[in-house]
Amino acid sequence: MDHKVSDAESGRDENIQTEAKEIRVDLTEEAYTKRFETAEYYIKKKVVSAVQVTETGLEAGDYKGLDVEYDEETGQYMITTWVMRGEGADRRAEVEDKRRVVPGEWIVTNPSQQPGDRANNYPVPDETFKKRYEATDQPGQYRAKGKARIIKNPTGQKVVITAPWGGDQNGDEECYFCAACEDETLETISPDNRYILSANDFATYEVVEGAAETPEQEHEKFGEALIDQAQDNAPETQPES
Repeated sequence: MDHKVSDAESGRDENIQTEAKEIRVDLTEEAYTKRFETAEYYIKKKVVSAVQVTETGLEAGDYKGLDVEYDEETGQYMITTWVMRGEGADRRAEVEDKRRVVPGEWIVTNPSQQPGDRANNYPVPDETFKKRYEATDQPGQYRAKGKARIIKNPTGQKVVITAPWGGDQNGDEECYFCAACEDETLETISPDNRYILSANDFATYEVVEGAAETPEQEHEKFGEALIDQAQDNAPETQPES
């Protein structure tokens, strides 16, 4: 579906093809900070699996089952994070990002939402892991204790951000934006630790009692302003010949 953007909104008068475009979003911008400040607090409700990475384990290939591979070109161990998108016959695994993994970090695995889902594995620095997770009475199983404020992607488009761990992270039209809370009370949002959650990953979170607005309420309240901003950032299309 084409969306007509006025001169006042974008400085140009042309049709922007929205259905297949990916736009770059900066979650550290003031407009997003204001949205996060009024959003609900969430905490991950499901227990995750986690293992701490060792140099010996990397060299022995112990983490291949967690999507870790040695990259000959860079000489680094890289982990590919997969997310499940779509429903029913359209449900599929897609690459969300790929990043370096080093000894001392933890590889966290989120629980699958449906039988047959590909595992969602991602690295977490040791200091962050210890701040945001606590051990259960089951070996290798951890419960989240860190909070985050979460909003729904307001753009109606596929998005890409520069992730706080470096490199790009992508999301689809149904994804969510997350700002971690990292002060001692775990209530003040981080100015830069902001990232994308797939709709599938968002399903593993629950609202913290007494919080402000759900992503849907917040989306309705602030959505139009950031949709306009997103359209301004959308790539220009070339007229058909």
